[in-house]
Amino acid sequence: MKKILIATLAALLALSIAFAASADGWKEQFERDEYEAAYPAIKEAAETGDPDAIACLATYLANGYGTEADPEKAYELAMKAADAGNAYGMFMAGNCFLYGWGTEKDYAKALEWFQKAADLGEAKAMTNMAYIYQEVLGTAQDYAKALEWYQKAADLGDPYAFVNLGYMYEQGQGTEQDYAKAFEYFQKAADLGDPYGLANMAWLILMDRVPDPDYAKAVEYFTRAAESGAPHALFGLGECYYAGKGVEKDLEKAAEYYRKALEAGYELDDPEDEAHVKEVLGEEVSAIAP
Repeated sequence: MKKILIATLAALLALSIAFAASADGWKEQFERDEYEAAYPAIKEAAETGDPDAIACLATYLANGYGTEADPEKAYELAMKAADAGNAYGMFMAGNCFLYGWGTEKDYAKALEWFQKAADLGEAKAMTNMAYIYQEVLGTAQDYAKALEWYQKAADLGDPYAFVNLGYMYEQGQGTEQDYAKAFEYFQKAADLGDPYGLANMAWLILMDRVPDPDYAKAVEYFTRAAESGAPHALFGLGECYYAGKGVEKDLEKAAEYYRKALEAGYELDDPEDEAHVKEVLGEEVSAIAP
């Protein structure tokens, strides 16, 4: 697994919505990711025809938040909100075509709906468009367009756009490789509480890609990111304890974090990673590695 991670589209689905000022308490709950608490009021508001609520309900039914997943109904509601001119509904319509929720996968239609949502200022749609251009999902790879749309989304404060801009600078995709720029964008995501940003900052430090690396800071960032269960943050803590960077060398602690990372889905596709893990976990690796 790459140590510096891009924020994938799967992660982009679990995002709050920037609603206009409203007295509706469920909108504040949804923005705080309090999905279960908000669900009853969202369902009730959707039944009255509120397009914001209809779009949100599509998110619930697509992902199974607080209710049984129903992709066909999610598609129906997303299209209803989108046809009513709701930007988040358009974003969800794009996701339905992207993932095949209640309809056939159609990347061209996904891009079309993301573009419409982006034209209305929906940052998450901009980020999804950029990701599609970056990762070659049904279209020609176009790093220039990816950078353009990530930057537009970042200008609107989308944390995943900051993460993925950082990734492009770290990898040198469509631009010169620039670790300082990458760290800057990861920092902006981290300032918004994003675990990808925190963990990616930590990896840049741990891999000595910043001047005067402060390994204790790397441990701090990994620890904060690991609170969300991020596998590559947990693995990073294992590496810190294995190498004694920022903490005293402790192979038992390293084993603990390697184990947690593997159980959370960390993939051992790097020979050095695998060697470290096998050294401290032994035969246990084959039983827990994905």
